Amino acid sequence: MLKLSRTKKFLKNYQKLSLTKNDKKIFYYVIEQLSEKVSLEAKFKDHKLSGDFNRCRECHVKNDLLLIYQVFEDELRLIDIGTHSQLFG
Repeated sequence: MLKLSRTKKFLKNYQKLSLTKNDKKIFYYVIEQLSEKVSLEAKFKDHKLSGDFNRCRECHVKNDLLLIYQVFEDELRLIDIGTHSQLFG
């Protein structure tokens, strides 16, 4: 299992979110899958990013809630979370 770390930017933006109980359940499921190095289901639209985020990956926790993260040998780093316009706007 990968060690979980979070950037200050992720923590700040996560605290701003108003997630329902079900949204949190889905979010924690995604984190669990990623930390166990399990491929996410297609519905999460997991993919590699380019440009400023070329070493990162992004997945859709729900329709317009995106998670940007990096995977290292022993670490899962949560970079940022938010809507598409908040992250790339």
